[in-house]
Amino acid sequence: MMRKSGLFLIVCCCLLVNVPAASLLDFVPDNADLILGLRVTDSLNLPLVKEMRQNDKEFAGKYTSFEKELEKNGLSVKDMPPQAVVFGRQDRAYWGIVMDATIPEAKFVELLKTKFKSGYNVEYTVEKVNGQTVYCLENKPVKVGETLVDSGMLGQRDMKKIGVFYLNPDVALVTDFQEAGRVMDEIKKGNCKQFIDNSGINQQALAWIIYHPSMPAARASDAAGNGMPEQASAAQPFKSMGMALNFNGSEQKDIALDAVIDCKNQNSAAMMAMQAQGMVMLGLSSAFKDNPALAADVGNALKVQADGSKVKANLQLPEKLHKQVKDYLISHSPDSQAAGDGEFDAVPASKPVPLNKTVPAAKPAVTVSKTDIAK
Repeated sequence: MMRKSGLFLIVCCCLLVNVPAASLLDFVPDNADLILGLRVTDSLNLPLVKEMRQNDKEFAGKYTSFEKELEKNGLSVKDMPPQAVVFGRQDRAYWGIVMDATIPEAKFVELLKTKFKSGYNVEYTVEKVNGQTVYCLENKPVKVGETLVDSGMLGQRDMKKIGVFYLNPDVALVTDFQEAGRVMDEIKKGNCKQFIDNSGINQQALAWIIYHPSMPAARASDAAGNGMPEQASAAQPFKSMGMALNFNGSEQKDIALDAVIDCKNQNSAAMMAMQAQGMVMLGLSSAFKDNPALAADVGNALKVQADGSKVKANLQLPEKLHKQVKDYLISHSPDSQAAGDGEFDAVPASKPVPLNKTVPAAKPAVTVSKTDIAK
């Protein structure tokens, strides 16, 4: 039931989304503190995904099952949204998926009547929220034996209804129906586009995420409503932090991971960059304690530097290197060690490092100017 109801939400997005993520930010509230951008179809078309379908039976089975569910409603994987922006708050006050309405509102209603009725146990009604038309989609209970089961649209939040409505003829939004009014009000108060544009996050990446606890997300009214002091955001050592993921190379199999932390000032950025170097060295030495050479290779692939008030980190993992990392982590996972058989039998168990033996530490490049430190 959960799989079908979750897929239904995706199908709604398939019908509506087709707009660059940058313009979608015009409709993300300025007090949303968690924002995720996705290039969905590009991700699904990665060579790595195609290889997994060929070589991983479990993944291939799930992917095929997903395709069949879409086909029941006259759709295919190519109908998945090219891009989408998901937003919300860490206190779970609300969430939303904002999208471009590539079909007229009347056509969307027709699809609700003809396509979704047969494939899902979902009913829709037309409601009014703040004077605006909202299509309320309700997941109805089903009978399993003698018991009625209703897991809700998203399960974890026990949500039974979602609202789909048109902010204007060209832009639509999916959110929890119970939160629809508040989300619309928050969008009217202001959007986060300029802040995200200035954050240094690559919005053209396959996936990017940003967390910003100290911008208008911490408006006095929000802090009071959540039982938090208005000065709570001032204690944060950074304005925002984000990450972007891409796959590069001729075959799109090299991993590129960028991270940006926007600090309070240049001095904070310089200090945080130096702290990051120490944390990375310790982390890699611990994570790859049985293979110091691999730890050094990963460390050399990582570049960290202070750039004005920002700390920027870039990790470039060629295909061969990230496969080595994956194999090492799998072979040293608790499940693998406990099983003691199977694919990784030949890999020796973790060996303690003698206290009198020096292990080469990874050396990520950290660029911090004397001027930054002086400031």
